[in-house]
Amino acid sequence: MVYDSMKQAGRDAESARVAKNLALSDCVDRDGHADVEMQPRERVAVNSLENATSSSKYWLRNGMVGLAAAALLYAGYGRSISQPSRVVETRRPVFSGPGSAPPARLVHLEAGARFDDRRPPEGWSRLVLKSTPRLTSGDLDTLSEEAFKTAGRVRLAIVADVVPTDSGRYALDRVGVGLSAPADDDKGDVIVTPRVVDGSKGPWSTKQRIILTAGSFELSHAALVAATPTFALVRMPTKYLLAGEHKKASLLYAFLVDAASGRLRTFVWRDAADQAPRVLNELETPATVDGVLDVKAGKLAGIPITWSFAMTTTPGETEHAVAPELAERLAPGRIEATAPDELESTITAVSAAPVKARREQPASSETPAP
Repeated sequence: MVYDSMKQAGRDAESARVAKNLALSDCVDRDGHADVEMQPRERVAVNSLENATSSSKYWLRNGMVGLAAAALLYAGYGRSISQPSRVVETRRPVFSGPGSAPPARLVHLEAGARFDDRRPPEGWSRLVLKSTPRLTSGDLDTLSEEAFKTAGRVRLAIVADVVPTDSGRYALDRVGVGLSAPADDDKGDVIVTPRVVDGSKGPWSTKQRIILTAGSFELSHAALVAATPTFALVRMPTKYLLAGEHKKASLLYAFLVDAASGRLRTFVWRDAADQAPRVLNELETPATVDGVLDVKAGKLAGIPITWSFAMTTTPGETEHAVAPELAERLAPGRIEATAPDELESTITAVSAAPVKARREQPASSETPAP
């Protein structure tokens, strides 16, 4: 009886851990990042989530059951008040030449915006990426069936807006990020936030609400590292499977616009702490992929009480080799010290490099299977 109760508590604690880690492939907190989309009550909810995770471990150690999920919910879920898009502040000054268009911005998408795999939300010109989390390896047998279903409901969406300028050329006006869920009309996805889930398919369970709240908080840690009128570099903290362990890392997304044609190219790489990148992956936009995750369970007396989720691959189908002299500009610690226009020229040079390899990307699946 006690064992069954402890096991159930472990299952409940799973949702709290998932809420911290799953929605955006286990993004991690970084000081100094913009705090967007978080209202005071939402912050209280997330703080309660942190406390719930710690206290659940305490009660499990003492053989008691008591994880109150209701305490994680906050007043206001029933109010469907759309919030305008929030601009994410850059972490350092951006470059803009005399007479040129303003540098690109990073914003969070407004709740209710609809899109599908080929059509971006209204007001945007490009769908860049929709990534659906899929649990594929590790301690899968410690997760409940609901965890697998929930994993695929909250997705990461990245869009871009390429606009014509008065000079007849093109510029990258903004990059947008958000969390989406399947739309109620079965025609694509709709952007959702902790306060607004209107237009999404089906009811939201308490655990899914927790995940959405935490996911919105995690997404606020995306940072615009550098920008020019035709370039943006965005950092997204995450966790990566390296040598069998889940390690903190960051993914860098570089958005590059050809001013003459308006063509948008997107490159992504893992910002390794110990070396410069050897390859940059290019997304074949619009990219609709599975975000493949590894699961690692932390156990107490053989009972899973914590879960970690880590990426196993970097998005992108095409790999471009990075010449050593270019790689140094993208080395850890150098990016923040490099002028945005120099970073843009570096990515441009890499984009012209021969393709190193062609990689198979996991096909997107709307409902990941256990």
